[in-house]
Amino acid sequence: MKIIFDFDNTLFDSMQLKSMFRDIARVNGFSDAESRAFYSAARNDEDGIIAITLDRYLEEVRTRCISENKQIDEKATRAAVDKIKKNGVDLLLPGAKELLKFCCNQNFDYHLLSLGVRSWQMEKMRWVGIDKIFTDSNTVFTVKEAGGKVEALRELFGFDFTGKNTVLFNDRADESDELLEEFSDLVVFLRRDERDERSSGKVVNDLLKNYGDRVFIAGNLSELLNSFINYAH
Repeated sequence: MKIIFDFDNTLFDSMQLKSMFRDIARVNGFSDAESRAFYSAARNDEDGIIAITLDRYLEEVRTRCISENKQIDEKATRAAVDKIKKNGVDLLLPGAKELLKFCCNQNFDYHLLSLGVRSWQMEKMRWVGIDKIFTDSNTVFTVKEAGGKVEALRELFGFDFTGKNTVLFNDRADESDELLEEFSDLVVFLRRDERDERSSGKVVNDLLKNYGDRVFIAGNLSELLNSFINYAH
C-alpha cells in the first residue's frame, strides 16, 4: 500500500505557526486584521506560486512599516522571530508521531507531498524531527497551488496512476476534492481543522456526498489512525 502524507496542517500545526507569524506584525503596532493581510500578501507570488517563508513575512512587515513611516521595533521583532524558532519543535500535531510510527512499522511505501518553498518546508521538517523519515528519496515539493499535487503524484507514480491501493492523509477538503476527482481509486483520510474554513462546512459535506467510502474524516490524527488501522486490516 502506498501512503501519501500532506505536511502543513496534516502533520505540522501550520495554523499555530501562522499565529506566531502574526505576532511579528502585532509587536510592531499592527492590528490582527492587518497581520492577517500581511500573511495573505506574502503567501503567493504574483503568478499564484506559493512563496511564503518566515523571511518573506518579515520582509512584508518591514515594507509596511516603511510605507507607513513607522520605525520597526527591532528588539521586539527579533524576540518574536526567536520565539518561532524556539517553539517550532512543538508544532508536530498530536497523533502525528503515532501515525508515522504505525506506517513505518507496517513497511508501507510512504511519501511526503508538500506544498511550499522547499527550503522553508525542510526547515519546518527539521524542527519537528521528521526529516529522518522523509528524505529526498520519498519527499516531493510543489509550489503550484492549482494542480501542483496532481502533477507531483503523476511524476511519482506515472501518468497512468489512478490512486489504486493508495491512501492520502490530508487536511484541505477543497484540495482533496480535486485529487479524488482526478484519481478515481484514491482514498483520503482527512484531518478536519475547524480553524481552517477550507476544511469545514459545505466542502466537507460535499466530499462525503460525492465520494462515499473513499473518504474518512476526523477532527484529529488519533481518530484517523484508528480508522486507518481498521481500513488497512
